Amino acid sequence: MMYWNYNHNNCNKGHHPHRSHRSQRSAGNGNANFLEALVGEQVKINRGGPNAINGKLLAVKSDYLVVGTTEGVVYVKRSHIKSITDLDGSHGTGGSRTGGTGGRSGGTKAFIQADNFRGVLKALNQKFVQVNWGGPEKVEGFLAEVSGDRVLIVSQHKKVDMFIDHIQSIKLEMKKRSSNGSSGTGTGTASATNAPAPKPAAPVVKKSLKRRVSR
Repeated sequence: MMYWNYNHNNCNKGHHPHRSHRSQRSAGNGNANFLEALVGEQVKINRGGPNAINGKLLAVKSDYLVVGTTEGVVYVKRSHIKSITDLDGSHGTGGSRTGGTGGRSGGTKAFIQADNFRGVLKALNQKFVQVNWGGPEKVEGFLAEVSGDRVLIVSQHKKVDMFIDHIQSIKLEMKKRSSNGSSGTGTGTASATNAPAPKPAAPVVKKSLKRRVSR
């Protein structure tokens, strides 16, 4: 199992001790090499909580990672990553199980090729997105504007301003339109079946008229 603590610039494999005499530059190069080595592997970003993400690491960019999950491709900002765990190296059966789903979702869908995280936001502008993976800061809505140090998201008919520095992850959201379409057709069929119900009232009126004429 390979575990990497982003905050401490530390990469541990097994029980190897951390070498504190390395310079920050060499440590940064080591971290970059470690991430590049994990491309194509099943990983877990952060150890737990609402922002823990399991998926296949698709790409390593300057300030964000691209992760393919069963819910779509997620773009995770590196400054908010606390740890990365190599699941394939630690759990043989579990890694292969998640590898099938993660690989399938990541392989069939192309991801955004941007130099930085701001470029990802600009590419997702004017689209429905999910900002942050979970917790109270998770927002689903329409990305209406990317300007300066913030983004504008319209969620449930409300405008939400979010600072880019505090965005942890973002992904394209595309499950809303199909549900609205199916519900619309369902109400249409229900009204059509209920429409012919008043027809039996007509014969009753005719019988009463015949009785009056016979009298």
